[in-house]
Formats: sequence, C-alpha cells, structure tokens
Amino acid sequence: MRLNLESPTPRLSLYVPRPTTEIPFLLDNSSRRVWSGQLPQTGYYEIVVMSDHPAFNRQAPEQPQSFRLTVAVDNVSKPTSGAIDHTDNPGEPIEDD
Repeated sequence: MRLNLESPTPRLSLYVPRPTTEIPFLLDNSSRRVWSGQLPQTGYYEIVVMSDHPAFNRQAPEQPQSFRLTVAVDNVSKPTSGAIDHTDNPGEPIEDD
C-alpha cells in the first residue's frame, strides 16, 4: 500500500486491524507525508489525518484546512480460508473469541 498526503501541516496515522505488542501501528501521529509498505495483516486499516495544533501552525482552530490523501493498493486478494471476513457488518465493533 502507498499513502501520499498533500497538506501544509499534516499528522498521519495508520493503524493495523489487530494491534500487537510487536506491531501496535504502522504510523502514529507522524509528520511523514509519504508511506509505502506491505500490510502485515488482513482486515480493515484505519487511516487518520489531522492538522498540527493551531498554536503551532498559527491558524485559528475554526478555520478548515485543505488536504489531499492518495491511497494506492496493489495485489489485492480475497481472504484465505483461515482469515476473518467482516464484510457483513463493516461498521460493527469486532470482538475475537
């Protein structure tokens, strides 16, 4: 997957579907604008974009900021027989047994 964020003051986070002590996230409140890599888990990833604190970027908090996020994914495959498929209720919280 590749992420490209165009924004003057971005903070970018990329969270894995099932955080572990080894891989709690791929990006966490990072100032990086470009990321690419292989996704270590199947499932839904969470991408969070936020601006820096208004005191740092000198903009009033009520002023909107424009940004562009490009996401590209190669070699998308269907879940394997052992994978969990949550496509029936993608908005529901997931609890593993």
